[in-house]
Amino acid sequence: MSAAEILSRNAARYIEEHYSEKFSLDAVASALYVNKIYLSKSFKQTTGDTLLHYHNSVRCRKACELLETTDLNIEIIGNRVGYVTPSHFARVFRHCCGCSPTDYRRQFGGAAASVS
Repeated sequence: MSAAEILSRNAARYIEEHYSEKFSLDAVASALYVNKIYLSKSFKQTTGDTLLHYHNSVRCRKACELLETTDLNIEIIGNRVGYVTPSHFARVFRHCCGCSPTDYRRQFGGAAASVS
């Protein structure tokens, strides 16, 4: 495994652990003790994805889990996964998942869908 692949794996792990925090390339690079430009290029080269897109994907995946397994208000779910405003959460979620959080819950929410 190359150094870039190890770095990308560590960056992904960091994002998985800190997904609900405000995203900062500087913070990720600092936590991994590397230059942010090197980190960004290495991640894109090895994964085909940007760090910000990966971060949003993790947040959406976590939101999906909450939408499927809880009856929490959608605004609260957005806050739990790190979005400050419901409109930003809805916009990013729609971009990642192809539907609104409400529609996602209706389609995949199981028992929790009947509560919303």
